[in-house]
Amino acid sequence: MYVCNLMEEPGETDGYTASDHLKALWRHSKDGLADYVIVNERTAAEPVLQRYAATEDGPVEVDRAALEAMGVEFLSVDLLANGDVVRHDSATLASLLVDLAACGR
Repeated sequence: MYVCNLMEEPGETDGYTASDHLKALWRHSKDGLADYVIVNERTAAEPVLQRYAATEDGPVEVDRAALEAMGVEFLSVDLLANGDVVRHDSATLASLLVDLAACGR
């Protein structure tokens, strides 16, 4: 299972889509390492995005068709924590992971 980044990392993943992140993981490990990809479905508030844009950072694009073509199942969930920075909501993410593990995913 791979929990996709919410934002690009300057100088590392500029312009990376969700499938690009997964391809990079597979290049450094092996194809098929992750059967599931968890992506965020909520967009951060515009003032927050504008602040990130000032440093040329942006949200990771979720390219659903490319993920499906890679043969992974993806789950789109509101993972965004409230606040002035873009971060995963740790409680929501932890609860999701526990629920997925409990049902054998």
